[in-house]
Amino acid sequence: MISKIEVIGFLDAYYGRVHGGIVKVVLKKTEAFTTSFNVKNQEDKEGYVDASISNFTVYQKGKNTLYNNIRYFLYGDYHTVNTRRDIYEDSVSVTKMYMNNKCYGSITDNIGFTHNFNKDTYINVYGGVCFENSEKDNISVTDNHILSIHGKNNPWSYNVGSIYKNGIFKNGKKHDLTLKINHSYLHSENTKQYDYYGNDSEYLRRHYYNVSFNPCYKFEIAKNTSINITSFLGYNEDRHYEQGLQNSILQQIVQRDYKTQETNFESWVELQTSLFKCLFARLSFSYLNGSLHYNDLLSPSNNYKAKGRSGFFYDGLLNWVIKDNRYLLLSFKHYYSFPNIGLYNPMATYSSSNFYNIGNPNLKMEIFNRLELKYTANENLSFLFQLRSGRNIIQTLTHKEENADMYYTRPENVGNNMRYNFLTYLNFDVAKWWRTNNTINLCLYHENLNGDVANCYVAALTSANNFRISGKFGANLEFSLYPKSESVHYQYNAGYYVDLSFYYKFNKNLNLNVMFGNILCSHSKLTIKGSDYELIRKDESNRSRLKLNLTWNFGRGKGKKASIETGQIMEMKSVELQQTMQ
Repeated sequence: MISKIEVIGFLDAYYGRVHGGIVKVVLKKTEAFTTSFNVKNQEDKEGYVDASISNFTVYQKGKNTLYNNIRYFLYGDYHTVNTRRDIYEDSVSVTKMYMNNKCYGSITDNIGFTHNFNKDTYINVYGGVCFENSEKDNISVTDNHILSIHGKNNPWSYNVGSIYKNGIFKNGKKHDLTLKINHSYLHSENTKQYDYYGNDSEYLRRHYYNVSFNPCYKFEIAKNTSINITSFLGYNEDRHYEQGLQNSILQQIVQRDYKTQETNFESWVELQTSLFKCLFARLSFSYLNGSLHYNDLLSPSNNYKAKGRSGFFYDGLLNWVIKDNRYLLLSFKHYYSFPNIGLYNPMATYSSSNFYNIGNPNLKMEIFNRLELKYTANENLSFLFQLRSGRNIIQTLTHKEENADMYYTRPENVGNNMRYNFLTYLNFDVAKWWRTNNTINLCLYHENLNGDVANCYVAALTSANNFRISGKFGANLEFSLYPKSESVHYQYNAGYYVDLSFYYKFNKNLNLNVMFGNILCSHSKLTIKGSDYELIRKDESNRSRLKLNLTWNFGRGKGKKASIETGQIMEMKSVELQQTMQ
């Protein structure tokens, strides 16, 4: 059975290139079987949206643990409606866009096995597969001109890896050696049919390959003081082929055959220590050396190597436990962010007959500095100040073709920004049956893009409320309010949403949750401004959803209670299919 579940928020170098936190499951040293079934269903005002069934099973006997997580997506039907109003110099065009994504079924299965040699040494092997069958219809109506695009996609992917951890004691001090290796692959084949003054079709194919190796050595140099030495070596290869069209109007959809090859090496040295049982400190330095090669297999003259993908980075953390639940946390970090691989894609994607989106193979990584100061007065009240600056900021800009009445968007590194956030977390019991958790966010945003400057002041509120009607029955009410905000090129409207849900616990194993998502909500509106254009995007989709979630847990086991770490279940994952742009 499960002994405990640990949520680790402040990750050290041992966990490598992981952002946010992880969840670590620790089982009891016993023979045990645990399984959980989950059924989800969604509907909106137009009818059925999607449904899925999933199962997570863990079986442990002695030093061996086997776990499996399978999810079957029955069907999905997603509708989106957008209105575009484009103002270019003296011309105005209005486009109505209807998008319908259908998934006719997908299955994802992740399985893993862990053998514990002792409480400090184990080996974990895992793997996952994913299959999907989907279609997408995009219809755009611009000034009585109709562009219809119908696409079919059947991607599949797999993921395999292993983690080995060896913990030993030398001269009374602990030494940990951890080795991680991971490999993933994605295969996708698409067909697209275009209906615009004639019928055209094209074939698209994508192969994505990834392999990584992540060793870590951690050792104690004194009581409560240790050093981590960690490295990461990763290689990605992304191959695209597009057949192209013979269409005199949709001229950007041409034959392409290219691949990007990305190699990254990063190494950390980290010192962490605890002093006087109330002070924890951590200091880390890292070096990154990366390369990205773009290879055009049809026109080698277009080949290039991306620049600006190396540097030194650092971060530190100081946590002072003042008394009981009172503490003061100070952290800083100098870090980077690589562009999503899809942003490099030079293939054109048309959203209307005179507007398309295209990637930029020449993007640089973004560089950030972040300072945080958090004071926790008690379990109900805390304050957080954040200061973040960035350069080489990526934004999507709109351009006009020189010799045609055609416009396109492309991501570009355009400047720097500065963000100040002051957050207040206030949680308390209004009554014995009513618990409220609130976040107030005050933000000042400054942006400088190639000499164009913008300053924005906003305040937002999020409130989550739990009403315990009885021991088995309760309700949750969550709402958020956020004001209008703007930057140099973008302006977002004010908005709100309200979610209402009810839950019922039939017993300790069976739970039901019914949510009315976005029961009240606003429609988002984005205005993009340039020197000679103004683009207005309004989402008119139906965002209200009825969601049903039914969970049943079952477990049995016997034996001695002794915690043994089973490894990181979060390592089981399949390739993110959202990276597919076709």
